[in-house]
Amino acid sequence: MVKHILFWALKPEKKQDVEEIVTELNWKFQNMQPQIKGLLKAEVGANYNGGEFDFALYTEFVDRVSETAYQGHPEHVKIKEYIKAITVGKVCVDYEC
Repeated sequence: MVKHILFWALKPEKKQDVEEIVTELNWKFQNMQPQIKGLLKAEVGANYNGGEFDFALYTEFVDRVSETAYQGHPEHVKIKEYIKAITVGKVCVDYEC
């Protein structure tokens, strides 16, 4: 199993919209999930502890092949473009377990 976790910092003018953004992204990921073979779980959450990052994405995949397919999937690419437009920084961690 592969776990893919990302943390993003919103642009200052978007910080007040974090809950709306998280709701929208959860909806997008849930609708995309059946289209990605091997994507087992996808969830987005707002960070309530403060700090540098405003929200996170947690995903689980059957294997690295599934994660690679997800990265290039057209629906995922659209989501990445949306997130890139509203954020100023990110951190990503991928690991197998």
